[in-house]
Amino acid sequence: MKKKQIGTRKTGPVAYEQSLALLEKTAKRVVSFLRKKNSTVAVWLLSDAHMRRWERKYMHKEKKIVNVLSFKNPDEFPRPEERKKVLGDVLINWSLYKNDVPYMQYLLVHGILHIVGYRHGRKHDRIKMQNLELRVCHHISLPESISEQIRLKRSSLSARTLAK
Repeated sequence: MKKKQIGTRKTGPVAYEQSLALLEKTAKRVVSFLRKKNSTVAVWLLSDAHMRRWERKYMHKEKKIVNVLSFKNPDEFPRPEERKKVLGDVLINWSLYKNDVPYMQYLLVHGILHIVGYRHGRKHDRIKMQNLELRVCHHISLPESISEQIRLKRSSLSARTLAK
């Protein structure tokens, strides 16, 4: 399925089309790693303004920064142009991260994990999700700096828990 660029211009050192193609390959590897047979995820790169609108309309929230949104498709959701089952859609803020493709790949991993049911609202869930993020990021060969960011999040969570 060809994705349409919404609300952005082709700027920056990494072209929109190249980034999208790499993210779509990454999505295939992540879905395969998660053992979701004959499935795929739709990837969208949107402008900051569009990301905020989507969050306001569908998540009923307003954050200063909206980096990634994910929406799970209902099981019977029709996508006749796709042969594979589309698990959902991951929207990534192109305006903020167009110069950082590895971080967009991490956001994609994070979004896909939400689509397949992982959450991070409670401490136990957050640790479980971050551990899986680390495994997936290692599997798809993301730079060590991305994995280090995940580890730092996990250690700051542990430190806050110990302080209570």
